[in-house]
Order: sequence, then structure tokens, then C-alpha cells
Amino acid sequence: MAVSFPLAGRLSKMDAISVIFSMLLGSYCAIGLASEGGGQNVPAGAKTIEAALLPAPGDTAIFGYELWVSAPSVRDNKGKSAVPGFHVDLLASATQFAHTWTGTLLDLNLSSNLIFILDGARVKAGSQRDTDGDLSEFIVQPIVFTWAWNDWHFLTGPMFFVPVGSYSARNPGNAAAHYAHYVTLAYETAITWMPRPWFEFSLHPTIGKNLSNPDTGYRSGVLTVVDWGMITRPLLSLPQFGVGLGGYYEHQLTDDAQNGHVLLGRRVGQSAAGPQFLYDIAPGFMVALKYQREFNVVNSARGGLLWLEFAVPLNF
Repeated sequence: MAVSFPLAGRLSKMDAISVIFSMLLGSYCAIGLASEGGGQNVPAGAKTIEAALLPAPGDTAIFGYELWVSAPSVRDNKGKSAVPGFHVDLLASATQFAHTWTGTLLDLNLSSNLIFILDGARVKAGSQRDTDGDLSEFIVQPIVFTWAWNDWHFLTGPMFFVPVGSYSARNPGNAAAHYAHYVTLAYETAITWMPRPWFEFSLHPTIGKNLSNPDTGYRSGVLTVVDWGMITRPLLSLPQFGVGLGGYYEHQLTDDAQNGHVLLGRRVGQSAAGPQFLYDIAPGFMVALKYQREFNVVNSARGGLLWLEFAVPLNF
């Protein structure tokens, strides 16, 4: 069983600076100058461990993603610091319910996922301070296809991001907690290679197309994110323990638009990498700790992401 999670508004008195956050499943936080300030629903950094695995047919599991993001700077189109006196902290909690059905379609396993995301944010920008928290969105995956071939595991399916809760573009803390307050239609794929019991590598590309934010008239451009990660189990005496590297690459493919007018050059780009640790408590019951440091950041915030992830089977 694997971790599978998948996871905006403008600051007043600051032109084109938005407080935005996006989770993986996704849970990720950023503040910047594109994608309505860098915010997006396409998850970044969550699916770096066994990304193509879900519960076995007939089984159900809960996956948890606890995230702390600390971003002390925001970068412009050239990667330079753009907002003096800026800092944001985001605490996010995503809970995923995953079930794999007993039937198959052309030898493909069929799963369904429902994810709820809670966010809390503390924002500092110049003399401004604001804090807020709320249930920000839920994610529906009615059908996810998984299959295996020798040492390779595959996953593919659509994702629908639906915002919930009270939203205010004028309040930085609230806008941060509701990092992407619009509907996103996304599609994810994943490959996990497990050639040996002590090694695995995962690749998880996702692409998302956004509808307009009904409160601001802002439409963020199409975004693609590729999560990657590897785990090795180096201790023969403790095979439950795994260690490795993980991260993501994020690139915005099209420009943003405001009330139908295209905003040229407003595109997010960034990467992140760092260590990750895994411990299998029991079959299907695991916990992971990850840290990802961002680099090559443009039009978004730059900081670090600390993840605590777990998987709990519901039918022991």
C-alpha cells in the first residue's frame, strides 16, 4: 500500500502580489506573481513514495498528509526577491479516503478517492499581518485505474478540485488559507518501479486546467507538476526502514488572464528536492517524513516544505 494524494487573492496595497497556496494531495504553499500569485490546485511534492500504488481490490485505506510550509521570500520573473519584509507560514492537513473495487475493467483495477483539505495561514508583508484557517477544498476522483506489469506499477485518472468555505481576496490570511479558490480539472498519471524489495522509484506527472475565480475574475494558466522520488532500505536487520530523495518540478504552460485579458509572462516555475524517510509499521500501515527545499523559483514564493505522511488500512 502506498501514499497516494493526489495535496488566492491579492494583498491590499501591493500591486500584483497574491497570497496563494497549493497541496498535493496538494498540498503546497507559495506566494508569488503568477497563477493568481502562484497558487494552484495541482499538487506538488506529495506523491514521491509509491505513487502508483493504491489499496488492493476490496480494500479501503486512509492516507494522511500533514504539511508545514515556511516561505521567507517571494521571487519575480528573474528569480530575484520581490517583496521586502515578507514571510508566510502554512499548516495544511489533507485526509484521503481510498477504496479499490472488487471488479476489473480489461484487467485494470478500479479505485475511487475522496480528499478533504484543511489549511491555516499566517502572513506577513511589510506592515501587514493576518492569520486565518478553514476547510478550503475537497478533491473527487470517481475512477482511478491501476495495473501492474512485472516490476512496474501504473496509475491514471482524472481529479476534480472543488473550493469550499468563505473566501475574501482582501484578507491575506483568508486568501492564503483558500490558496486556489476555483474549480480545477486535472489529470494524473504515475509510474512506480520496484525491481527489488529494498528499492523503489516513482514518477508522478499531473496537469491541471483551471476555471476562473468567481470572486476575482482571475483565471490561472495551465500548470504541470512532476513529482519524483526514490526509496532504498539499506539495513538488512531493519527492512521496515527506508531512506531516499524526493521532490518535484513545476512549470506553468500558459499565461494567466484577468477578466478575459491575457497577462503575458505571468508564469510560475520552480523545483524542490530533499531527503525522505519511511517506516512500515505493519502491512499497509506506514509513516513517512519528508523535507523539500525549493530552488530555481520564478514568479512565486521560495521556502521549504516539511511533510508528515501516513497510510492506515481500514480492513486489517
